[in-house]
Amino acid sequence: MLMRNPNYQTVPQQEVDISREAHSPAAMLLGQVALLLLFTVAILLRSLSS
Repeated sequence: MLMRNPNYQTVPQQEVDISREAHSPAAMLLGQVALLLLFTVAILLRSLSS
């Protein structure tokens, strides 16, 4: 039978929150535009290759 360790203390779980304040809105917009361009190029290459 398993017994709980009375000396075991639970550490309160810290909130894991990705702070959006770490990146500026310009950097986030640049990343979104870069991803959009990558997807567009991938779609164009796929349509040209077939």
